Amino acid sequence: MTKQFPKVFIIVLNWNKLQNILECLKSVFLQDYPNYEVVVVDNASTDGSCDVIEREYPTVCLIKNSTNLGYAGGNNVGIRYAMSKNPDYIWLLNNDLTVERKCLREIIGAAEKSDSIGLVSPIVYHYDRPNQSQFAGSYMNWEDLSLVYLDWDSEVGEKYEIPSDLCLWGTALLIKRKLIEKIGYLKDEYFAYWEDIEYSLRSIKAGFENVVCKSGKVFHRNEFEEGNGFKKEKYFYYFMQRNRIILANEYFEKVIPRLKFKIRYFAELSDYVRRYGNGNIDAVMDGAWHGIKGITGPMRSEDKMPSYIKKLLVLMSRLHPVFFADLITFRFEKISRKIGV
Repeated sequence: MTKQFPKVFIIVLNWNKLQNILECLKSVFLQDYPNYEVVVVDNASTDGSCDVIEREYPTVCLIKNSTNLGYAGGNNVGIRYAMSKNPDYIWLLNNDLTVERKCLREIIGAAEKSDSIGLVSPIVYHYDRPNQSQFAGSYMNWEDLSLVYLDWDSEVGEKYEIPSDLCLWGTALLIKRKLIEKIGYLKDEYFAYWEDIEYSLRSIKAGFENVVCKSGKVFHRNEFEEGNGFKKEKYFYYFMQRNRIILANEYFEKVIPRLKFKIRYFAELSDYVRRYGNGNIDAVMDGAWHGIKGITGPMRSEDKMPSYIKKLLVLMSRLHPVFFADLITFRFEKISRKIGV
């Protein structure tokens, strides 16, 4: 390391998850790394989190936001505070995880190997299945702006080759100070979801490397896993759809790739209707509509997708829309596989 123990500010974002954050903070204060400070940014919780944190963790710097600023805005409040204290690194942590004792030491060691490294993530394991990885990095499929997730068991071994466009989750994201100074903060307009992917891409664009540290481990509760019976909140569906389009509008600079993306996107949207016709379809469609219109920030209930477009998507869902999208965008290999040619 260039310094024996670089200074780290650990930022934990909280929103109405009292028991989760208490367990998270307990694991944070068991770290075997000596040079860190902890900042909790509370996004206007109503469950008494702040009172308990102040009582049980008096050394924590607690920042109380008057409104819910989302993942991006809430973390940015903490990042700005930390940057005023001249840190070497900032470590963003979700409140619904626990941290292995040596994790911070390991990811700092990984980050210090090269000045060109800007972002580092540990391996994220399932909280209730601690031997099974949940996230070990991803990379972008630029054809349709989807993420391809790397599998720890089959890909993140000794011969693991880091993709040049490695994207990291914000779940336990270590950020080097010099990266923040060069590219700035998370984008508030995303509010929640995809902002970490955009930040990863911005890091790469600025000439930095993103790295997964195989020896660092965190254990993450993921209430939004599909195995949980799709018990996701409406805001999850809304932001996941809207922010993917916002990202596409920014990164597809040429007209043809952007058009092909939108054709496939709406095909996938109608296919979603066909497969998961549940009570969150309106949130999905409204999120997509707001993405098309460039509406950013918190989830909004006004300016909904017009009913005739919703009806068209439902109709398309009965006509195998992905097949037609493949045809229109000249993906003949996929068509051949589907019809068995």
